[in-house]
Amino acid sequence: MESDENRGIKKVFNFIGTKRVGESSNSLSVNKKSKASENLEFDDDHERESVPKLDFDLNFSMDDENHVNDAENHNKFVQLFNLNGPIKEVIYISSDDEEDDTKLVISRNDKQKGIEGSSIFGLDLNLGFDNQNLVERKYTEEEKGKSKVEYVEIDFFSLLLERDAPQADPVYEAIELNPRQTPEPINLHLQVVEVPIIQVKKTASIVKIKKPADWLNLTPVYDYLNSHINRVFFNENSNPFGEMKDAIDKYVKYEGEKLVDWSPRCFGIRPRVVPSLLDLSLDVLVKNADAISSFDHVPEWMRKKLTNLLCETHKMDIHILKLLFKGSPSEIRVNSCAWMTQKQLTDALGTSNLQNLKVLQLDYCGRCSFDDIIPNSLAQSPNSLPFLGILSLKGAARLSDDTLKPLLISAPLLQSINLSQCTLLSNTAIQIIHQYLENSLKELYIDECPRIDVSISAFSFITFDHLEVLSVAGIETVSDGFVKIFTSFCGKKLKGLNLAGCVLLTNACLQFIGECCPVLCSLDVSNLSNLTDLGLCYLAVGCKSIESLNVTRADFSDEIVAAFLETSGKKLKELSFNHVGKISFKTAFSLAKFSKNLTTLDVSWCRELTDEAMGFITDHCCSLKQLKIFGCTQLTESFLFGHSNPQMRIVGRDLVPLTERVKMLELDEMLLQHSVLKTPENGV
Repeated sequence: MESDENRGIKKVFNFIGTKRVGESSNSLSVNKKSKASENLEFDDDHERESVPKLDFDLNFSMDDENHVNDAENHNKFVQLFNLNGPIKEVIYISSDDEEDDTKLVISRNDKQKGIEGSSIFGLDLNLGFDNQNLVERKYTEEEKGKSKVEYVEIDFFSLLLERDAPQADPVYEAIELNPRQTPEPINLHLQVVEVPIIQVKKTASIVKIKKPADWLNLTPVYDYLNSHINRVFFNENSNPFGEMKDAIDKYVKYEGEKLVDWSPRCFGIRPRVVPSLLDLSLDVLVKNADAISSFDHVPEWMRKKLTNLLCETHKMDIHILKLLFKGSPSEIRVNSCAWMTQKQLTDALGTSNLQNLKVLQLDYCGRCSFDDIIPNSLAQSPNSLPFLGILSLKGAARLSDDTLKPLLISAPLLQSINLSQCTLLSNTAIQIIHQYLENSLKELYIDECPRIDVSISAFSFITFDHLEVLSVAGIETVSDGFVKIFTSFCGKKLKGLNLAGCVLLTNACLQFIGECCPVLCSLDVSNLSNLTDLGLCYLAVGCKSIESLNVTRADFSDEIVAAFLETSGKKLKELSFNHVGKISFKTAFSLAKFSKNLTTLDVSWCRELTDEAMGFITDHCCSLKQLKIFGCTQLTESFLFGHSNPQMRIVGRDLVPLTERVKMLELDEMLLQHSVLKTPENGV
């Protein structure tokens, strides 16, 4: 049997007894045994035989003056049961009922010594010690455990700080017997129990909860602002660095809870929104799509809305597709073509006249091979698509570089092209696009194209004459160096930039954007784990025209976000703080006061925003139409039914299909995001 010292574990040897609450952890209480029960007895002969025989007697008399001579026997017993262990003292109490009882304290010495004097023990098991001194003294009521129970408040914070402190030695406990009763024969069992020993302070200290300003590290922010605060600007009345610094100072000083004053204004269940006649009619058409025979004289915006509903409900089929291609359409928008085969697309194109086509959207047509469709059906000759200005083939997994060339030759006025998730495209495709669309391209989307290395094609990107929107989300080769080069050449006219999921980017990319993109309207820097408060500060002092911002999962503090909204958030219309967990009352106050034009807000998984904060936002942002609160379990009915914004739709709490909520919030019809689609008729 391996000893406790070798195992290195603090153990308690519990001889079927309990430790007294009033006694210290280094002491042990054992009732004096009556002389009538000095010897241990067993139930029957069978149990007596099962006990290992020892060559010495445990039951020697407590009054025997010669018990010291049995030290050799004690040592044999200790070696047999491996009871040697660290112990400081063992306290003996004869009885709890007698006030004049004496207690015998046996303490370990540094050096081994022989036991001196006479012993009053009748049962001496020598628990974990040998060769010790015996000292007899009086014991008080408090030490015996007879004093009143004192409730101790435990300071758990102190426990965490002291968990590495030196801990007490293990405690050995023995049987507690009542001397007035004759003990029944018992079986002696040895139990080994592992327990953690911690030190608890009797007086609990109050742990002060730190305010957010206490753990803010704003040194880099202040260093940057102070180093540029004396710069000379064309407008002497405006200093963005000074404005940002003053705003930060103000929000660091304020207590967020005192900034927001809101209480529910409406009670009970809010009445359901009555759908419009148009929505009811479109729902009927979706349910009976097979009965639609023609789209003649149907406006383009209504075709788009009906087609989107059919794709969302997975009822889009070849019958509707042929109706869209029938005649000479100007727009064909199908945002999900996963159901479509190559033969079906070829048949639909064969019955259509594409001379007047301005918009062609066939997303996720991964089952179609464009090696045959483009040269034989879609782009049969150069300039065969003279009015085509917007092309979207997102998710066309079988579209290759060589197939793209004849398509671009047939559409010389192409101004927006979306080739996101076209996994076969490489840098050659970027060179082909640059070769044929250098002077006309305004929007380029190449999200999640893994074979494209932007560092190799950087020259092509910076030489587009009119590029306004660039989306390179999910491309791993996008770095701070590429952003610096691109914004240096194209930043003055850049209006939209999507860098979501480009994991190599840091605060430096926001510094280049803030310095080089004064007219930037849309920015997506979601899922970038390296962004901090300093990056948002870079953006605040340079970009004052942002209308759409997505900073999902950014590590921004409540104070910096509030200061940014005050200085640069007055034109915001779409804002996403998804998983920005630090925003709270100060952000709510700044949103409500300065972002009056906000129409869409996403605060999903922002659990520091309370009912009062959200109610304050929704009641003051009168233009807010859509609010996403996925994961905000802290919000209660007090906010959900107590806000006073009747036109706002909340997404993320009830089980209403998302399509029923989002379809009512579509923006006005626009072909290009930030400019007018030019055709030969309007001046090109």
